[in-house]
Amino acid sequence: MRNGLAVAGFDAEKRKGFGHKKDMVVGRKLSGQPGRASRTGMTLIVGGGIAGCAAARALAERGHDVTLLEKHAVAAGASGNEAAVLYPPITKTWLARTEWYFTGYGFTLRQLARWREMGLGFAAGSPGMVKLPSDAQDAARLAGVNSVLGLDASIAEWLEAEPLSQRSGMRAGSGGVWFAEGTWLSPAELCRALVQHPRIALREGTEAASLARHGDGWRVTTAEGETFDAAQVVLCAAQEVKRFLPHLQLGMSAGQVTRVAADGAPGPIVCHKGYIVPRGDSCLLGATYDHADFSRAVTEANHARNLDAARAALPGWRIADAVTGGRTSLRATTPDRMPTIGEMEAGLYVSTGHGSRGMISAPLAAEMIASWISSGAPPVTQALAHSVSPLRQTASATVSENPSRAKMGA
Repeated sequence: MRNGLAVAGFDAEKRKGFGHKKDMVVGRKLSGQPGRASRTGMTLIVGGGIAGCAAARALAERGHDVTLLEKHAVAAGASGNEAAVLYPPITKTWLARTEWYFTGYGFTLRQLARWREMGLGFAAGSPGMVKLPSDAQDAARLAGVNSVLGLDASIAEWLEAEPLSQRSGMRAGSGGVWFAEGTWLSPAELCRALVQHPRIALREGTEAASLARHGDGWRVTTAEGETFDAAQVVLCAAQEVKRFLPHLQLGMSAGQVTRVAADGAPGPIVCHKGYIVPRGDSCLLGATYDHADFSRAVTEANHARNLDAARAALPGWRIADAVTGGRTSLRATTPDRMPTIGEMEAGLYVSTGHGSRGMISAPLAAEMIASWISSGAPPVTQALAHSVSPLRQTASATVSENPSRAKMGA
């Protein structure tokens, strides 16, 4: 691989890997080599959740001027939950989805460490994470995390009940997968920290209403009639991206999180059919999946579902009966459970469909988009980029071909 990179005009070196790899080869394009021209001019981002805030930061750090439009406030959607868990899916076989999320998992862990070193402040914890099986069949699937999926034990490791208890510090009634770097964080606090950059102009309470070609770039008009001309636009407004791009296959699911008082809570994060996140004197239990009720209502029935799922996962844990809070938000989903990331046409990018795993998906998407705009090499293979490309859903439809694209909510 290193020889091939050298032939293509790259200086290659071996570094610590991410995703499921212990090592990786990094190539730096040498000067004077042919490549795609870097785009200049202002970049406009629509959507102030983790996808939009991470994209704004990645571009600003590369020297781009960015305007971020958010119709409510930063992290008003799913990114406003009290905690997000970095949780990659464990599949029966190695799939593109497995590769995407484990790559994003490792990438996000490193980004969080880098942002901390830069002085960004946000609540987070890395107590480790346990993924528990729901039944014997599920246990057999999880037990293949190393032998079948080939994941290094330093990333994720199947352990029987006794060694899992010793490693995690909790009383495990069964075997499970131990993630040594299992992490939770406050997505809302991270979003607000990411946009604190001199090259990012944040416009909260500004709703993008229309999008159209304008010269060599794009024009976005707000609901109040204000116009923004940009060299490139990045659509990161979750399910609302579909109002600009109605041909994209985007769906929705609602998820409710429940907060309870901590009562001898387990030390690590516990993932089962949902999750349990210990946060000081409280625990967050989540999250439901509802494909019919999109009212964002917080209901007692959904609190009961979260409590019942947590009790089934940890039957020996006394969960406090008193619910102290909760929140319901909407996720943007896709049929193949992969996000949609890429360039729709010249200068128009999209980052959406991150579902319930946005915190390990959106930062990697942001880096990819910033690399493309800056004519750098994206941090993923071409095959992996194609697996999340909007072109996998439609080969020919574009914004300019769709006369209805100009109206948000049309």
